[in-house]
Amino acid sequence: MEENKNVPLGLDRLFGILDTMTDGIYVVSQNFDIEYANKALIADFGPLGNAKCYTYLFGRTEPCPWCLQGDVRNTAHWEWESLKTGKIYDTIDAPLVNSDGSISKLKIIRDITSYKHIQREMEDLAKFPSENPFPVLRVAQNGTILYSNVPGKILLDYWDRNVGQV
Repeated sequence: MEENKNVPLGLDRLFGILDTMTDGIYVVSQNFDIEYANKALIADFGPLGNAKCYTYLFGRTEPCPWCLQGDVRNTAHWEWESLKTGKIYDTIDAPLVNSDGSISKLKIIRDITSYKHIQREMEDLAKFPSENPFPVLRVAQNGTILYSNVPGKILLDYWDRNVGQV
């Protein structure tokens, strides 16, 4: 736990629990210093060192223009793709009031890469019937025509039928 040496001892138990989680969790000060990072975040992004969050996570030399860190009093939810890891993350930022009254942000990042790839594949597959250059018809068991793409309308015209008819 040398990487989290600035953490007050009273929080060791909480951080021990956070280290068992598979989501990346970190705490960032108003000055963009990473005050804590759990093992999952370090496994994805590497050793902390003394880098600011914008350098550690995004490889930037200055704060990110989209950063919500200045809005420390509100919770935020956003998605982003890391060029460093190649993963897509769902992120929740929540204010964390420190014992000295300062406010940091607790950030939880969940890898949703697989979900996003499946979602994109499903969206592409959903386009297949309408974009297919050949007739595609969907017919219910009772013979009712439920769907026709544009090329399928030629068949329906030939049969003198419309979507919704048997």
